[in-house]
Amino acid sequence: MRAARPASKFDQGAIPMRSVRRGLAILASCWMALSASMAHARYEEPCGIRFLARSCGNPAYADTVVCLDPSTAASPEIRAGTIIRLNDFAAQSLDDRDPGWRLHGSRLAACRLFQLDAPDQAGDVILRAQMSTFETALAHGSGGAYLEPFATLMFLQAEAGFDTDLDASMTAFERIIAHYSSQLSIVGGRTLAVTGFARQGRLAIATRQFDEALALIVRFPRAEGERLGYLVGIAKAAAEGAMWESAATVLPLIDADTPILETMPDSRYKGWLREDVLALPDAIARRQWPQN
Repeated sequence: MRAARPASKFDQGAIPMRSVRRGLAILASCWMALSASMAHARYEEPCGIRFLARSCGNPAYADTVVCLDPSTAASPEIRAGTIIRLNDFAAQSLDDRDPGWRLHGSRLAACRLFQLDAPDQAGDVILRAQMSTFETALAHGSGGAYLEPFATLMFLQAEAGFDTDLDASMTAFERIIAHYSSQLSIVGGRTLAVTGFARQGRLAIATRQFDEALALIVRFPRAEGERLGYLVGIAKAAAEGAMWESAATVLPLIDADTPILETMPDSRYKGWLREDVLALPDAIARRQWPQN
């Protein structure tokens, strides 16, 4: 594990707030609302093959430096030039895109920098994107729609062993939550953090995120299965992170809400929810949950 980076960029105030494209912000908010309606976002490896393939299938990224084959940067000269171009790409994403796209573009650039064995540059890219999102959230009283991609960048920090950066990012994450009123978005961000940090072995962080998320979920209304969906989501997140004792504590709450399924209209979501309700007790007892 690499040593923690020596300084937190969150305390330096060196990065100015950038302009936001309203249209992209609306699209990002709508996407996140749809994600929240499905109980919680599925965890994926921050630099996994599926993420890279999906991103490079998007015309906005397909012909950019983040979608070059890293093996083409074999010589020191080409590698150095590619690192510069990746940093430029990340800087442009901060200038031209709303916070959701800043985080996505910076994640792509950071992944490629890690592949090129340039972890310090990747760490800087991650922190610049997080600082930009943090400043926007505090200035405009928003940010809940960006909690999940923000958390994903923290998973990269955890994996790289950048503990100083991770501590600063976690402080910013909590401050964004404190300035945002959408409990659904907050639960979505915390639920994803449960799985991601548990998989990184950061169980203290994952447990706190689980406790905070569950404390919100139990106050959700039972009508139309809203609370049941999020209870299942947090139990699955704990199971996906092998936090079996935590997942088991949710089962009595799920049992109490399960009768609401009979009053819900038939839908694909109801079918998925029923399958998960039936699968969870056995999976937790066997301590085995299908990994994506």
